[in-house]
Amino acid sequence: MCALGAKDKQVRPVMVAITVLNSIFINFAVKYLYMENLYIGIYDFASPEYDEAVSLRYEVLRKPLGLEFSAEQLAEEYKDVHIGAWTAGGMVGTLTMTKLDQNVVKMRQVAVSEV
Repeated sequence: MCALGAKDKQVRPVMVAITVLNSIFINFAVKYLYMENLYIGIYDFASPEYDEAVSLRYEVLRKPLGLEFSAEQLAEEYKDVHIGAWTAGGMVGTLTMTKLDQNVVKMRQVAVSEV
């Protein structure tokens, strides 16, 4: 979790999420330095990009443990900030930021595909 100081309370959660994403994907991005296009951005809940992220998260995080997502678990994500990384071949990374209170966000569901 990332706690924000009093000075930072007016920072929008999206900006915090992008800052965290940049640090999380830094090692990942180095692997793709020679690729012409690496796009990092925010995507909407229940969008085609969200469906792509759920598939990536399942393959990386759930399937190895024999777990499935429930409809209730996914429905709770409507209020979260979803961030992804794409190359020409599709989504290669994702993470979800959940606001815990006015000053704290929790980064979760971080998944990066294998190179």
